Amino acid sequence: MRTKYLTYRRILTITVIICAHVLPALSQQVVDTVHIDQVDVGYELLDPRSWSGAISTANASYRSSSPSSQILGSFQGRLSGVNITQSSGQPAGEFVTRIRGVHSIAAGNEPLYVIDGFPLYSDNFLASSGVVSGPQIDALSAFSPDDIASITVLKDAASKAIYGARGANGVIVINTKKGSLSSPAIELNIYGGIQQSIGKYHLLNGSDFAEYLNEARTNAGLTPQYTDPQAFGEGTNWQEETFRSSASIQNYQLRFTGATETLRYMISGTYTDQQGIVSPSRFQRFNIQANLQAKINDRLSLTNSFKLSHTEGSTVPSGVSSLEASPGVSGASFIFSPLLSVKGQDNNYTIENHVVDNDGQPINELQTKYPLLSPVAQSKFAQSDVQNTRFFNNLSLDYSILDNLHFGISLGIDAQFNEEALFASGALNPDSPGNAFGASAKLQNFNWFNEYTLRYESRIGKNGILNGLGGFSLQGYTSELLVGQSQGFENESLGYYNLRVGQNKSINSNLLESQLVSFFTRWRYSINDKYNFTLTGRADGASQFNGNYSFYPAASFGWNMSREDFMTDVHAISNVFVRISYGSSGNSNILPYSSLSLLRQFETNVNGTSVKGFRPVTLQNSDLEMEKTNEFNIGASFSFLKNRLAFSLDYFNQKTSNALMFLPQAGTSGFEFALENGASIKNNGLDFTIYALAIDHNTRWDIALDAAVHNNNIDAIEGNLSITTGTPLRGIEAWSLLSAGNGIGTFYGYETDGIVQSGDDLNAIPKFAGEDLQPGNRKYKDRNGDGIIDNKDKTVIGSALPKFTLGLHNSITFKFGMDFNFFFQGAFGHEIANFNLIEIENLNGQSNITQEAYDGRWTKENASNSYPKALYSDTPNRIFSDAIIEDGTYFRLKSLSLGYTFTESFSNKLYMSNLRVYISATNVLTLTRYKGIDPDVSHFGQNAVEAGVDFDNYPNSKQFLAGIQISF
Repeated sequence: MRTKYLTYRRILTITVIICAHVLPALSQQVVDTVHIDQVDVGYELLDPRSWSGAISTANASYRSSSPSSQILGSFQGRLSGVNITQSSGQPAGEFVTRIRGVHSIAAGNEPLYVIDGFPLYSDNFLASSGVVSGPQIDALSAFSPDDIASITVLKDAASKAIYGARGANGVIVINTKKGSLSSPAIELNIYGGIQQSIGKYHLLNGSDFAEYLNEARTNAGLTPQYTDPQAFGEGTNWQEETFRSSASIQNYQLRFTGATETLRYMISGTYTDQQGIVSPSRFQRFNIQANLQAKINDRLSLTNSFKLSHTEGSTVPSGVSSLEASPGVSGASFIFSPLLSVKGQDNNYTIENHVVDNDGQPINELQTKYPLLSPVAQSKFAQSDVQNTRFFNNLSLDYSILDNLHFGISLGIDAQFNEEALFASGALNPDSPGNAFGASAKLQNFNWFNEYTLRYESRIGKNGILNGLGGFSLQGYTSELLVGQSQGFENESLGYYNLRVGQNKSINSNLLESQLVSFFTRWRYSINDKYNFTLTGRADGASQFNGNYSFYPAASFGWNMSREDFMTDVHAISNVFVRISYGSSGNSNILPYSSLSLLRQFETNVNGTSVKGFRPVTLQNSDLEMEKTNEFNIGASFSFLKNRLAFSLDYFNQKTSNALMFLPQAGTSGFEFALENGASIKNNGLDFTIYALAIDHNTRWDIALDAAVHNNNIDAIEGNLSITTGTPLRGIEAWSLLSAGNGIGTFYGYETDGIVQSGDDLNAIPKFAGEDLQPGNRKYKDRNGDGIIDNKDKTVIGSALPKFTLGLHNSITFKFGMDFNFFFQGAFGHEIANFNLIEIENLNGQSNITQEAYDGRWTKENASNSYPKALYSDTPNRIFSDAIIEDGTYFRLKSLSLGYTFTESFSNKLYMSNLRVYISATNVLTLTRYKGIDPDVSHFGQNAVEAGVDFDNYPNSKQFLAGIQISF
């Protein structure tokens, strides 16, 4: 087995995703399907008991019990088979969504979103010009969750094949609220409250830190630094100085709905204002939405969905991911010396992490031996602003040629205009105070589509019904980027508004274009609504793959056992439906031009003369194919006792046989790696949902459990290669492994073997080359038995993918108008690489450390076998091992709410048709063994290969809200 190292990350800052149009889907949660007549599975409204595909759904009712400023925030844990992670607690920070596992290494793993019939990817590169500091803004943050009516997740091949080359990662169909058939109505929804950090590290105070530094220096044979450590007292708690004690959040929405004989309408306006828990981060959103459904005449109908949003935000440096860059505000608040004050005696902000003397005054020596900026100074002197305007419109016409033949046409546009600006004051660079940096960028994206469909229905014989669908779709994407930056400002008064003041200026522009052409069909045959057969096929041609077409077929069968004669007298069973499907779906989510040889300009010196030219930086691959995932699904749904108890279970087995990845090339090619279809990936598991109406008298108690068991495995890599990868972080490289037999997101490093004790034979203990091993040092396992610790001793030390996820919702409604909701959510069986511990549990006398590491450190009196001794060192001594791999399992009381709906007579006296008030709390309590701030974390965002990392992350928050809902 050969081993190669590769940094697996996207090279461009902009990615273009092309999708094909689908009609909106509408359904209820699987536990509610026993109560409704129809669901929308894409292009068609069907009886849920006759659809043979696997789906998960959630509706808008959950918004009442757990309001969230982001769409995915409201549905985390509420959809079986769907794992949603909030990678950053920054306002409008990005979410990561995985449906039935990870299906690709080099292509995207986010699902396709279909919003009111418009297909798009939530690739967060699309929402950002790449200029601002901190995590990227979530691409879906432009949409207001208050407008959401339902979310439907299509999970198996029978459901996804109609979306072809974008279905492999699952499809999330989002439907916004439509007009009501009742009389015109006005709704006013308001909530507001406060947010607090979900947690903090327990670090050393000033006096303990001084004691620790003295001990570290003494153990290294140096003179103690401080004569009276207790004189420093509590010192500065940098977490308290960095995180707000409370940050406000408020949301207002006004909605108008109504209908006439030929028109249904919904018009809404929403304003959201959310402060971040780190000043000055903030997010503001203004939304206008209008949905119209009109009957033009007896044969022609029209549906239009219009959305206009404008968002403004400020971010702070956090989530830093470079080799030796100073951590952002979060990481610095953990590491920074508590002996330093926020401001010095000159009333200027402390900038760098200097050693202090016995009087607490900074001296000309860095405590961390590398530049580390104060978290407070970073938030004060780095201005980072972003604005997004998004225009979205989807128009659909349906013409009835015959009673059983309909022609449809859809036209859509999704235009995004992004502006970002950054200015880092020279104050953050004390050695070069005139070296301020400024940048500004404008990005505009246009996503358009045009689709034509024919729908046919015919009765075959006495008991059979045949339904046919055929369509043709065109979709295109254009992205234009303009970036300017400048460094070295003599005058900072205008910040990023006047970049020409800077001494070193540069400008860059970019144009990306991509297109997709699609043909699709679906045929369904039903006998007595008892036996249901479905055949689906789609062919897609994408410009990212040189216009080559791929075909994705699927077949399914559903048996409505409840309609059989032998079930007539079984009164305890209300419904039984069995389904089985097999088929394929694809993944075309790669960067434009990935199959081509790209050129980059270079400059060199030849005989004293500067020469410029272009050179290829990627290897062309004309044979590149869209990924194809074949999937088998078998499942059943049951309901009992007049639908008071319901159960749904699906087993799935998927295989992506031509997964994209970067493979090493022969040295004669001139390239180290090239993108190829070089891997096979398997995912299998169980999705299940249980619903129970526990009480239904004067009090109603509904219980719903959504859960999934999942296994991911790389089945094979071309050439039997084992590839180590991982973006360099805190001086550590090659910390993730891609290898057959392991899952994606596998951590690769050293296994610890306890602590060297005083009586140990030092010559018999394996060690790193050049290491001066002594009692109190950490030991590592010598896996190959050669007596030396080196790269050959690295092994698998953890996996980032949860093996089990669940959500448990309880809703209790009392007859007198009160309602009580509580929701638990959790993920189990995975690990987190807590890179923060590289600093705060590294007892080398450089950074602050956790109280646990200090109390449990090895000393002659306390022969600990968990934490090494305090030992001063000028070098970082950073080693990626299982010492920083932690159990990521958690079980959380995600939301809690208490509401009261006033009686109709009372509301009518106030000229209202409905009045409800409520209080709620989010992220109330977390049970976990994870030592970090929050186990719901993903430092590298949507990058599946580098999942499960925690470092310098902007913390998630607890929310405490109060709200009122009024209808007129």
